[in-house]
Amino acid sequence: AIAQYLTRLRKTAASGGTTERSYYPALKDLVESLRPKLLATVEPAHIACGVPDFRINKGDLLVGHIEAKNVGVDLDEVEDSEQVKDRYRRSLSNLILTNYLEFRWYVGGEERARAVLGRTDSRGNIRATSQGKRECAALLNNFLSHRPQGAANARELAESLSRYARQIRDIIVRAFKLNKASENLRGFMDALQRATIP
Repeated sequence: AIAQYLTRLRKTAASGGTTERSYYPALKDLVESLRPKLLATVEPAHIACGVPDFRINKGDLLVGHIEAKNVGVDLDEVEDSEQVKDRYRRSLSNLILTNYLEFRWYVGGEERARAVLGRTDSRGNIRATSQGKRECAALLNNFLSHRPQGAANARELAESLSRYARQIRDIIVRAFKLNKASENLRGFMDALQRATIP
């Protein structure tokens, strides 16, 4: 499956004028080929932290999310962006960040593993790395097998709850910015302003 994926990436890259969306079908097919009954939804509905490029489900069970950038994009810069660092890594418990050739897997916001399948040369040709296929397959399989862990102690519980609190805060702030706050939410805000400081 990884070899076929690499072939499709090369064919898409050779067509020229590509964007990150040009490679979506190849990544979708790769993910779905690795596990039976998986569904990789491209550009799923908006969630509180934004719109990651892929949502991976097995039936009704959410497995994780994938955020993809165009081939050759520097993931070090993307990793520190507001979108990935402050929203996706804080809110999504099982996440892959990729430029289709490099994969970074995060669990609970912390990097678990990374794998480099290949690199682009000066002409834009994709060159596979020696261990890339094996490492990429292992990373993807671990991502797709990941099961959320319960909180083992008070600290882990507090960290988990803080992720949800940040997500709720972001939803509320966005609702007011977009003028979509409900009457109940506006009522809570008015009561807080009267009881504390406007």
